[in-house]
Amino acid sequence: MNFLKSKRGSNDAFSWSWSKLVNLIVAFVFIFIPVFAFVILVTNSEYFERNYLATDVALVSETALSSPNDLIYLYDKDMKSFSIDIQEKYISIYKKENNIIDKASSKSFYVNNPSKKVEYGIIDPIYEKEDSGKETVIPMKLVITSIKKDVRAYNANDESLN
Repeated sequence: MNFLKSKRGSNDAFSWSWSKLVNLIVAFVFIFIPVFAFVILVTNSEYFERNYLATDVALVSETALSSPNDLIYLYDKDMKSFSIDIQEKYISIYKKENNIIDKASSKSFYVNNPSKKVEYGIIDPIYEKEDSGKETVIPMKLVITSIKKDVRAYNANDESLN
């Protein structure tokens, strides 16, 4: 069995190559597979869209808060069936189906203006029932207003607010 031994007659060469192979397998299992699973999960979800909308709505809110004059802004991006939660320091966008909130949400922080009164709360999409009984989402028309010292965001499709 000379092929297992080095020139000096020890088993170090054989055991060293096995340890490299085991390290390579462990690295593959603990690094590559989770990263690959995350990439597949992200590409199949609305992860990037939620992050984009959260950042963009926060930017528009900061603009409304910093405006010295009155402002009415119709945010005409497609909000799909996302709900928007406006808090004191951040805006969170998530999906709610059958009153069950999806655990995955996207947050974006914004700078609050203490001289303006902001109406905090949740803005939900409005659903319309079809003849077949299936509910479809009416595209949200998000409106952000800054009139005098009050800042408000609401869904323009919600008749109870008009």
